[in-house]
Amino acid sequence: MGIWNDGAGVVVGVIDTGYRPHADLAANILPGYDFVSDVDSAMDGNGRDPDAQEPGGLSCRSNWHGTHVAGTIAAVTNNGQGVAGIAYGAKILPLRALGCQTGHESDIADAILWGSGNPVPGIAANPTPARVLNLSLSGPGVCGYTFSAAINAARSRGTVVVVAAGNNASDASQFTPGNCPGVVSVAATDAQGKKSVLSNFGASVSLAAPGTDILSTYNAGTSGPGADTYEYAGGTSMAAPHVAAVAALMLQARPSMTPAGVATVLKSTTKPFPYGCASCGSGILDAQAAVTKAINWATSIVPNSIYKTRSGTGTVSASATVEPIGAAPFTYAWSTMDGFALTNATSPTVQISAFLEVCGRTTLARQTGTLTVTVTDAEGMVTRANADVDFRATNTTGGYIPCM
Repeated sequence: MGIWNDGAGVVVGVIDTGYRPHADLAANILPGYDFVSDVDSAMDGNGRDPDAQEPGGLSCRSNWHGTHVAGTIAAVTNNGQGVAGIAYGAKILPLRALGCQTGHESDIADAILWGSGNPVPGIAANPTPARVLNLSLSGPGVCGYTFSAAINAARSRGTVVVVAAGNNASDASQFTPGNCPGVVSVAATDAQGKKSVLSNFGASVSLAAPGTDILSTYNAGTSGPGADTYEYAGGTSMAAPHVAAVAALMLQARPSMTPAGVATVLKSTTKPFPYGCASCGSGILDAQAAVTKAINWATSIVPNSIYKTRSGTGTVSASATVEPIGAAPFTYAWSTMDGFALTNATSPTVQISAFLEVCGRTTLARQTGTLTVTVTDAEGMVTRANADVDFRATNTTGGYIPCM
């Protein structure tokens, strides 16, 4: 790859079953929290507590799921063993919200809040808020107030929320929290780039990522923790952390990016589906393209240098269009210097003009200046861009021209 980051300085919260201190992962694990309130499901003898490690259990449906997800994001790299995390310089904030069999919406929502740096009653403030949250979990239903409020609160603090679309081979809009506004919903593809058989699909999906036979950190225990190991797994649970990790790379490159900006770049830089998939989002995750665009992420004017000329006295005009960044809808405010006039100064495309008079024996009339646009996105982020303007009128007759 021509450009690559490692996610250093970015915290990724993994809302899942907890974690094991795997030798290929432990160095990148921060102190997290256990939000599982159901003592029976927690399998650790208590309810909520500051220990996010997963105890496992013989009857548990998803032993070591969180450890696998975390390894895809930030397994230690360049250590001569195991696997390599995509954002191997990032830190994992483990947020245990799924117990032995399932998870409660209230526990997951509190994990979203606390993980993003929002207060949760009865729990000390999070000293290391996450810029990205990964939720490799899904359940049937609409996006209710509890999830919606938690996600909005997280995004208001600049946290990107990435969610698995679900593994029901159904319309993803029927499964939450992947159907909540503001999240990046991820479908899964196989090794050929086709939609994974069980991956959900539909208009609520943002993009797709690899989700078949993904090798990552795991544990050999069946009724409790055992030896460190590695395991292949599949599903949208494995696709989502690919996207979360690339979001971390992007935020390392451009920390000022908003959640909406990250989502826009992720969706606009995807690779096309080799076999087509009209309901799998914008395409397949392209890490290099996303990071490259994040590095160059800025509002721009096209063209950024405007040169126009005419023969004789008259009006010289041109148009320019802004390419904004952030969350739509946008508001636009164009401005320029004395001597120029603007039309449609609150639209994405503006017309700039100047009246130039060539008279007497003058051979050239010229007006130069700067065209500026100020863009405000839906989340209140303000960006600006400039373009140079050079308008000219020439006397091509070689003789005297009366002045107007």
